[in-house]
Amino acid sequence: MKLSVFHHHALAAAAEAGKEAEEGYAYLLSCGIEAVTLDLAECMKDPTLTARLRRAGLRISAINGYYQFPGEEERIRTHLQIAADAGAAGIMMIPGFFEKGEVPEEVFADETACHAFFDRSEKTAAMCEGMAYAIRQANGRLFVSVEDYDSETSPTRNMAGLSWFMQRLPGLG
Repeated sequence: MKLSVFHHHALAAAAEAGKEAEEGYAYLLSCGIEAVTLDLAECMKDPTLTARLRRAGLRISAINGYYQFPGEEERIRTHLQIAADAGAAGIMMIPGFFEKGEVPEEVFADETACHAFFDRSEKTAAMCEGMAYAIRQANGRLFVSVEDYDSETSPTRNMAGLSWFMQRLPGLG
């Protein structure tokens, strides 16, 4: 795979150009883009989506999904099965969010402070346990990664937060 883009970005670009999705897919291929990343909710809403993308000549690089841990084991199993059925290489997890103002801004400015805060947080512990479950369920068949989600309430909004998860989840890829 040379390049991959988020499917919803490709659809938005096609719509802005006044094109149907299939014309947008052809344009992606002409630009050297060979794959798309899908959203789990999108796949669950439209079970024909992955087949249409394959017919258009595109592959599925990954399928991302939003989580709010704990208690997401069934959703994780569904996510992994949809990704495997689609021929995706893996899944990207968005492990949840803090409440606005729950984490002092300065925590994310310093990796040591961020790690110390996350070590004391029940929320990040639940997120870590949920992602560990996904890694075990994937069992090496699919990669499990975490998305660097740009939001002030995301625990993975920068390297300070991302590194905490990467250090605690050696199977995170």
